[in-house]
Amino acid sequence: MAKRATLPEPVKLTWSAAPDGGVEGTLSVRRQPSFPVNVVWTSDTAFIFESAPHPSNALDEQVVTRGVVHFKSDSLEGTFDARPTTYKGRTLTGSFMVGRSS
Repeated sequence: MAKRATLPEPVKLTWSAAPDGGVEGTLSVRRQPSFPVNVVWTSDTAFIFESAPHPSNALDEQVVTRGVVHFKSDSLEGTFDARPTTYKGRTLTGSFMVGRSS
């Protein structure tokens, strides 16, 4: 059963070029440690990122987060799901919008 985030949480995505030519970054959510993410698929209008296992305060266990992100003018809009690394029947899902900053 999915657990849906109900209150907005500030999210920060930071991207850079990876040594292998791909894209890597970090994702930060308030009151949680940042975790690394890698872009695993891209097109001219969207990309998919995936994290290594990391702790989730909301689910109180290790999860892998995957997101589908669409380019919208000067922002990014997408959906995500955080799935436990061991099956316990709980998944955290939601959507987000991130604006560009310097």
